[in-house]
Amino acid sequence: MARDVGALLHLVAAGGILLSACALGQEVVVRSEFQRMDRQGVVLPSDRSESPREILSPALARNGYASFHVVVSGPPGEVYYMYVVQNPDDTVETALYRELHENRAGLARPYRLVPAGNPSSGKFPTAPPGGPEWTAEVFWLDVRVPPTQTSQRMRLEVQLNVGSRWIIYPMEPRILTTTVPDHQETDAALPGIEAPADAPALGPLLAYVCGKPEGAGKLDGLTVPRLIRRNAVQDVALARQLEAKRGRGFLSSQILEITGAPSRDAWCASPAHPRKWGAEWYLHLRDRLYRAGADPNAEEP
Repeated sequence: MARDVGALLHLVAAGGILLSACALGQEVVVRSEFQRMDRQGVVLPSDRSESPREILSPALARNGYASFHVVVSGPPGEVYYMYVVQNPDDTVETALYRELHENRAGLARPYRLVPAGNPSSGKFPTAPPGGPEWTAEVFWLDVRVPPTQTSQRMRLEVQLNVGSRWIIYPMEPRILTTTVPDHQETDAALPGIEAPADAPALGPLLAYVCGKPEGAGKLDGLTVPRLIRRNAVQDVALARQLEAKRGRGFLSSQILEITGAPSRDAWCASPAHPRKWGAEWYLHLRDRLYRAGADPNAEEP
């Protein structure tokens, strides 16, 4: 059913059906993992970027995860159905989780994740007594590329149905020749829910680049910080694999170029980043890792 609807949407989009749906208050937005959003679909202040990354043609590494926040919004109380559809079929593995928010320091922050079906359905939330209006449902979308998948472009869509109206968020991910090596997720302490979205990624990064071990702790249950850290762990695994041809200092050299820090020791002592990128500064580092890990003899999509 979802594939048929997707084909129909492409045919009728020029006629304004999608635009009219947005005008009526329904919307689908996809953001990077470092742009956490509250129950109104607004990015948390600690994560904001002057120019947030548009998720239109994300690069995907084989044997690795890519993660996104998906926000669907509409009039309180209305029933919705959401589909994640891909073409060709079974190119990647996808998993959807609902983000559960906790009120901290006056903000609704996403933390725990619970599995959601595909399709996923529900009702747009109504305002809690005495609280702000809740207009959005927020999901975490995990995309994993099998290690043997061919390098190619594919179609990945988030489709929202509200009554007779449909809205679509189209993406054209690029599966690269870069392949994340097999590795293990280890236990570690995670930063608190109030920390910026890039804080969980700094743990594995500081351990590898600076020799600062992560704090002891046990990873328990599915949470947004845990999966952000999981994705950083796979980046470090890729950096270790690249040591043979790029050298042990490759990752630290890229960090210095991106952040403008004067030295590795200076950055390790105070791991700052350009304010204009907010928590999404980390994506620039990941981009460089993926380019370095690509097959130089292959044409990337």
